[in-house]
Amino acid sequence: TSGAMRRRGWKPGYVAQAGLERTGLIGIVALAVCDLAAAWPIADATAAALAGAAVAARLSRWRAHRLLADGQIAVLYVGYAWLGLGLFARAAAFAGIVPEPDAIHAITVGVLGRLTLVMMGGATLQRAIREPRFSAGGYWGVALVSLAAVLRLVAAVPALREAALVGAGLCWTLAFVLFGIFLARALAQPSGRGLPAARPEPGPVHNARRQ
Repeated sequence: TSGAMRRRGWKPGYVAQAGLERTGLIGIVALAVCDLAAAWPIADATAAALAGAAVAARLSRWRAHRLLADGQIAVLYVGYAWLGLGLFARAAAFAGIVPEPDAIHAITVGVLGRLTLVMMGGATLQRAIREPRFSAGGYWGVALVSLAAVLRLVAAVPALREAALVGAGLCWTLAFVLFGIFLARALAQPSGRGLPAARPEPGPVHNARRQ
């Protein structure tokens, strides 16, 4: 975020937020401890809600809307937003509102699945000496992962559960197929940035000047 803002000549502002970062970390650690103890659902819900609120506050103070025109940054923001949504879903699960498996999938699918595709794609393109720019296929793959996460939450509705689970599985599978095709096509293209040109051998004129 800060790098993208500086490239545009903007002041980064509230990118580093030590207080909110500590609050989120405390919430995550408390949630892990309560999960291991498996005895205090109210404490679990409180810790998850605290961590989710810290994530939401951090995202809002980043002023992410200013960078939404940059597609690859936008998909990272959406992945971070899914982290907050997933933590709130965990809080709802501990309160008995949402089934816990569906709440967990909001994080594992919405956050881990989405960010895995984005980081995997960017790292692969950089290692291939290319500008890490996604094509339409790459963005469709990332979007389908988010749709799969939405459907996993919709599966909490008993009347829609079976259809939502099937739809989530199909979206997840198609997302990785499309993203794999995107990477294969990108890697098959000739690199626009090759190795540095070799320095010319010193010629007669150069040698004469040195003498």
